[in-house]
Amino acid sequence: MTDTSLGRIGVALSGAQIFNDYENPERSVVAMDDNVIHDHVPFVDECNGHTLVNGTNYHYHGIPVCISDSLDQSGEHSIMIGVLEDGFPVYGNKGQAGAIVTDDVLDECSGHVDVTPEFPDGIYHYHLTADEAPYMIDCYHGEVEIVSSQGGPGGGGLDFAALAEELGVSQNELIDALGTSMPPNFEAAAESLGISVEDLRAAMPGPPQQ
Repeated sequence: MTDTSLGRIGVALSGAQIFNDYENPERSVVAMDDNVIHDHVPFVDECNGHTLVNGTNYHYHGIPVCISDSLDQSGEHSIMIGVLEDGFPVYGNKGQAGAIVTDDVLDECSGHVDVTPEFPDGIYHYHLTADEAPYMIDCYHGEVEIVSSQGGPGGGGLDFAALAEELGVSQNELIDALGTSMPPNFEAAAESLGISVEDLRAAMPGPPQQ
């Protein structure tokens, strides 16, 4: 078992990215539970997704209902909606005969072994749920390659709290602005944060970014 990190943990059939539940490294801000309103617009949209602050990397924090509502059939198991980084499939919250799947019937990584429409002989797979957190997937059941980085929020090299304080921004703003690409797009990140590129580069640890 390996904890999922901030940033992409899988890809949906729509091409959008799948993120875990959280908006901060401490795992104290759950996107679906803290869906605040900004300028009359919900933080998470009607599809349970949103973009990063810079307008890139649309991703889901909950069941992508824009996919599941059009694919799932009444009284049937959910259709596969994506694949996680460890290679196991991801489904919505409907199990056999269309029964609603809740967190209490899944393992600690929000998965179990059962038959699915795509795997009639059975396979380990994840379910996204809607009853309570975790709505997404907080740990990988399978093996994943952990790549340390100094840039994106998935890496272990940044003290986001200290960096955000130094730059005078919030942790969430900083994480969203840096995104998951390596190296980060410093120009776009600085613009979204309202600071200079020079100040952002100077605050980042490690060798100068190219």
